[in-house]
This record gives sequence, C-alpha cells and structure tokens, in this order.
Amino acid sequence: MGRASVPAWLLLCLMVAAGCSGAASGTAHPRATPPTIIVSTSTTTLADTPAERALQLTHSLPQAYRDACHQLLANAPLSARACPPLAPQGPLEVRAAGPIAPSGGYARSYVLDLASGSLDTIRGRSVNSNGGHWTISAARGRAARTVLNEQLHAALGVRRARCRQLRLAGEPVEACQVPISDDGYYSGHIAYAWEHRGVVYHITIHGHANEPRVALMMAALINQVISR
Repeated sequence: MGRASVPAWLLLCLMVAAGCSGAASGTAHPRATPPTIIVSTSTTTLADTPAERALQLTHSLPQAYRDACHQLLANAPLSARACPPLAPQGPLEVRAAGPIAPSGGYARSYVLDLASGSLDTIRGRSVNSNGGHWTISAARGRAARTVLNEQLHAALGVRRARCRQLRLAGEPVEACQVPISDDGYYSGHIAYAWEHRGVVYHITIHGHANEPRVALMMAALINQVISR
C-alpha cells in the first residue's frame, strides 16, 4: 500500500463518536447505513481454542455484530467478507457503521466502530483500551484505500506509526503501532492491514498490548476470506 497525501476533510470523515482521537464535537461521522436486520441461518460455530479463550475471544458472535457484518457484506461496491469470525467476548456496542463517505470512490469502503468491555483486560492484567474501542474497515478503489492507508500511518500526527511486515495464515500483513495523538482515527491503536484481490482489510484495537488479539482475529479473517 503506497503512501499519498489526502485532504484533511477526507480523513475527518472517518472520525466517529467516541473515536480514540478525542476530537471536538462536530467532527464528521461515517454515514450510517439504514438498519437492516438479517438473522443468520447458520448453526455451525467453531469451538474456541484455549489460546482464544485466554485472550477472551470467541467464535460465538453476538447478534449485533452479525447484523452489522451483514450490512457490510450487503454493501454492493465492496462485496467483501471483512468481519473476522472471531470477536471479543461479552456485550458489544456498535457505535457507527457505514462508508467513509456517501459518494464517489469513498463509498467503496466500510467502517465498523465497535466497543467491547472485555478488551479492558488481557490475561488478567488491566490495559488501556479506551472503553474497549476497536474497529473493522475494508476498502476497494484508490480513493477509499488511500484514506485508510493515511489513517493507519497517522499522517496528521507529529509521530509516525511503527510498522513492520509479517505473515499470518501464509499471507503478508502490515502491523502498525499507531502513536497516541490529537489526530487520526486510529490514534493509540494496534492495527493490522491485509490486502487481497483489490480489497484492503483493517482490524484495530486501542492499546498496543492488545496485539495478540488482533493477530488471532486477522488470521481468522484471512482463513475465512481465502477459503471462500
């Protein structure tokens, strides 16, 4: 994913209520999609492994999560299964769901802004997760993908993200520790990005200590997408 400059107003389109940057009220939010309740008919649920249980992750996905992910899948310009089949345990709050912007190349994207209280601890130790804030994003097309790329690298912040390349489930993944700053939707997040067949996928959780969780969730997502 190459780097390019993006107008600040486009980046602000990603900043949603309770976002990690603590931006002032009045910041533009992702355009929420109309409520669509689609109940999954699948009865197959993978058993959680000991490693997943230790990190408070589960394949038993809450209905609110499944509904939001069905909305993502129904977003015709994207048509990508961007939700990992592994999510934090316990109650989940869907804070925002929608494209980065409602028209043009920016509509070819989807962002879920989520909160899970179980992310406040990891292996019995308290961590700063900003109220359990985490996100899922996917984008197709140059404009939408550029916005996600700039957010991942904290383009508006003074400090740059610390990124490295790794492999998960046999696929190349970029892992970034985004610094805490006043700018950037992913401020303070550990963020994993993967590109496959023209779609860029992001999974992020606030708090760099949450990286083991992001790694397992991204691996589960990759296996889900590749197997289709």
